[in-house]
Amino acid sequence: MNWKSRLRAEAETAALMARQRMLSQKHALEEQQELLRKRKEELDLDMELAASMAKVSVLKAAEGSCVSNVSVKSDGMNSYLERGKGTQLRPDTAQFVPEFNTQPAESGGEALLSGYSAVRPKTHNRMEPPAAVTGAGPSALLSQPAAATGEEDSPTQDLTVNFGNSLLTPTLSARNLGVTIDSQLSLTPNITATTRSCRYTLYNIRRIRPLLTQKAAQVLIQALVISRLDYCNSLLADLPATAIRPLQLIQNAAARLVINLPKFSHTTPLLRSLHWLPVAARIQFKTLVLTYHAVNGSGPAYIQDMVKPYIPTRTLRSAPAKLLVPPSLRAKHSTRSQLFAVLAPKWWNELSEDTRTAESLHIFRRKLKTHLFRLYLD
Repeated sequence: MNWKSRLRAEAETAALMARQRMLSQKHALEEQQELLRKRKEELDLDMELAASMAKVSVLKAAEGSCVSNVSVKSDGMNSYLERGKGTQLRPDTAQFVPEFNTQPAESGGEALLSGYSAVRPKTHNRMEPPAAVTGAGPSALLSQPAAATGEEDSPTQDLTVNFGNSLLTPTLSARNLGVTIDSQLSLTPNITATTRSCRYTLYNIRRIRPLLTQKAAQVLIQALVISRLDYCNSLLADLPATAIRPLQLIQNAAARLVINLPKFSHTTPLLRSLHWLPVAARIQFKTLVLTYHAVNGSGPAYIQDMVKPYIPTRTLRSAPAKLLVPPSLRAKHSTRSQLFAVLAPKWWNELSEDTRTAESLHIFRRKLKTHLFRLYLD
């Protein structure tokens, strides 16, 4: 029996020693985990601080390069559409032509002011000295591309207007609400300015990219670059692919910078992984969201007037499908495919009935993004 007692005692001793070793290892692991947790918190705080400082530096650099701070929640059509305190620009006309008083006794500037005086009782608009002259207040924008229309006697040709001691002369482009509009309404200067601003921002972000995580870099680029590409992008609807290619190159560079890949990496898989729509799809997305507001009565009145719901003369299965009346082939603007009144019904009717009849804007945007994602990236 002595040998049994001895074996039992040795087994108990070995178990206690093993338990002691495991307990020591457990305490050591807990201490290491605590150290790692504290180190992780310090690194996270450092990354957040670096991202915040980087954002501040990029914003300061952008302000130094005279990049305008604009709202990213604009509906994107207000630069073309009517203003409460300025000359009204309608998207269904090539240019705005006021009622000029062209009596021989008046000069060009006096005729322009007389024309605005004749329009004022009807539209309750007024022409005041622009902000460049007065420092504040509303401004008027007049677009009359005589070279494009072939009119030699255009009322704005060689036009000068006197405002006090200042002499105003026509310019090839003007900036309104952050959008540069040229005399031909091609928006090429606006695309060039946007590309230049985004390229400069990407350059500054690339310098601090090693200090950022992928998530922080994505948030920073979406806030400073992608939002810039989306601002008023519905004005670029149906432009040639060569015209919007500079914007697409900016988005490709932004996707590579987020994933931290080389310059010539293929970007389609990157856009899929980031769930970013290409520039052309983003333009169509913004236009269709405006159309949804117009169809459901939640958009501005001037946008609702551009689209008309399709009402069949007799009962058809397509009656509840929320279709829009396409533009007439006999209408003047039928050949001008860039007009909102032409593009909106065309793109809207191409959507599935399930997307057009979405119960809310949130559901519509989700289904629309899925549709465009399959259309452009699959």
